[in-house]
Amino acid sequence: MSLMRRLALLYFLLLVTHCASAQSGADSAKNDLLFKLQRDLTAYKQAVSSHDTAGISESCYLIAKRQIALGNYAQAQKLLLESIQFQKPERPSELTGKVYLRMQEIQFILGNYQQALKYCRIALQSFKAANSNRGYMSVYSAMGACHLLAWEVTQKSARLPSQTLLDSAIYYNTKSLAAAKALNSAIDIGLAHQQLGRCWFFKNEPAKNLFHKKAAMEIYSRQNLSNNSLEIKNLIAMEFLSQNDPVSAKKWLDAARAHEEKRGTYIGMKITLEQCYAQYYEQIHDWKAALSSHKKINDLKQAHLNQYRSETVEGIRKTYDYQIKELQIKANKKEISLLQNADKTKTRLLAGSGILLLIALAASVLYGFLYVKYKAVSAHNQMLIKEQSHRTKNSLQAISALLNLQLFKSTEPLANLALEESLLRIEAINLVHQKLHQTELPLFIDLRGYITELIENILVIHQKKIHFSCQLDSVLLHAEKAVPFGLIINELTTNACKYAFVSKQAELSIACHYRADRIYFEFKDNGKGFNPKQKQAGFGLDLIENLAVQLKGSSEFMGGSGCDFRMSFPVSDHFIVTNSTSAYSSAG
Repeated sequence: MSLMRRLALLYFLLLVTHCASAQSGADSAKNDLLFKLQRDLTAYKQAVSSHDTAGISESCYLIAKRQIALGNYAQAQKLLLESIQFQKPERPSELTGKVYLRMQEIQFILGNYQQALKYCRIALQSFKAANSNRGYMSVYSAMGACHLLAWEVTQKSARLPSQTLLDSAIYYNTKSLAAAKALNSAIDIGLAHQQLGRCWFFKNEPAKNLFHKKAAMEIYSRQNLSNNSLEIKNLIAMEFLSQNDPVSAKKWLDAARAHEEKRGTYIGMKITLEQCYAQYYEQIHDWKAALSSHKKINDLKQAHLNQYRSETVEGIRKTYDYQIKELQIKANKKEISLLQNADKTKTRLLAGSGILLLIALAASVLYGFLYVKYKAVSAHNQMLIKEQSHRTKNSLQAISALLNLQLFKSTEPLANLALEESLLRIEAINLVHQKLHQTELPLFIDLRGYITELIENILVIHQKKIHFSCQLDSVLLHAEKAVPFGLIINELTTNACKYAFVSKQAELSIACHYRADRIYFEFKDNGKGFNPKQKQAGFGLDLIENLAVQLKGSSEFMGGSGCDFRMSFPVSDHFIVTNSTSAYSSAG
């Protein structure tokens, strides 16, 4: 990540969070996140049960806010759109503006400044309709950040950067500063000064840059915002380093170091400060000190990773325990209700037994029937608890969101590659669970739709233009077989995207047929191929072999030009088949 890009991201995170989470510490924010998410989900359920559309809209907005913090931007966008749907279109409110500001935040993080500006303008209209001064301040700040991002993008392109974009950024940040002063919001005044300082830095106006940065620092000091004061010192040092001025940078770096040693800070800021020191030592050619700084950075990142992993596992465990307890409570309530009904019936039967023997006999039969029914319902509830427990333990959505967050934060190429491959495998399993709800029979999925969608998703992720054709029987396959089968298809398609094709037109051919209680599967590509008799290094081929064994099937790479993989496995107790074959072709 370039120095300017790191500066942009650092500034924007300050703007959208208002520095609250940074000051309280990253650790506290992580510990609170799952609790807040669960609280918002409970509020959403209550709003739905009471048909409170305003409450549903507010809850969707708050849940989307947590999803953005988790890095799950697609889910957050969906929730924000749902929040808009439950609002009255003829009466834009402050909540409408806040929703569009969050949508702008997602687009800003993704680098789509044009779409981000579009959402800013819609938010501005909503705040005008609601006459929200705080909304004006927030949207002006966001528009200033978007124009600055647009300037940075044009600067990196072949054409000259537009100075109009920088002027617009200064204009909107100045309006944000005026609005913050009108509200007498000290933190927002500091943020506006900080953003204006950055604009003047890119305008090559060092005096104005330092004026606004020092003004922000004074406000942060008065408000006892230690982390924000430290962050500004660090940013000024980074700016001097970007101009190859290590002498000026050293003064601010030493001030930041003294501040950090006196008051402490969260681990992310320690890493950023150490990275600045490493760059400073590299610019003055003190390679020994630079190497020492890089070692400290690696140690801090490892400590951060260990802490993050521990908190992630604990958070998943707490969520899982909560869901299990909730299910147990529901089952216990139903069981108590059934027991109470059975006791009432028993009392009535005993009272009526003295009247007539025939009535007593009939009542006894009825009681026996109710008791058997109670036992059946109780056994069914136990099965549901076990099924829900199994699904919760494999909560792929939560794991995928956490891995996406880690991928977003990671800067190591090998770690990124491993995370991306893990996400693809998790997506293949997750797709099985999605398809389970699309058939009339539980625990079965339609292989035709599953295989097609899985391959299309992989091609989109790898951004490959590959023509692929499918010949697929309409088979409903049990999830127990579908999960390993989907992982095999995922590995074959991923390997083809990564290694098979060099220059010629890429093509894939997939066939899946049901014959005599077996599934026959073929996967071919026209890539460069490999020799199946030679031992291939890599986790993917070993995984394919192990999954084929798990399916109790046989598999083989045929050799020749391209990849030609064939496999068959028995499905005598795990399938339902219809008599139709689908042909499908796509350009990828």
